[in-house]
Amino acid sequence: MAREIEANYEQTFMLPPCLEDWVPAGHPARFVRDFVDQLDLKALGFKERKGPAGAPRYSNGLLVKVWLYALLSGL
Repeated sequence: MAREIEANYEQTFMLPPCLEDWVPAGHPARFVRDFVDQLDLKALGFKERKGPAGAPRYSNGLLVKVWLYALLSGL
């Protein structure tokens, strides 16, 4: 029989409030983040995109970070 989920009133957050708490100091994601943050994406030909009205867009830097991390991880 499955365990029932009870309320835990002592728990303040479901997830850590900061993503930095999840990523260890030597993790490759930190290298990718620092590397992409140092690039001048506009000089490399990345253009600012306009999202449809009401829909926020992902930044070019974030998309490059995800793509590069996935590439390095073999995903």
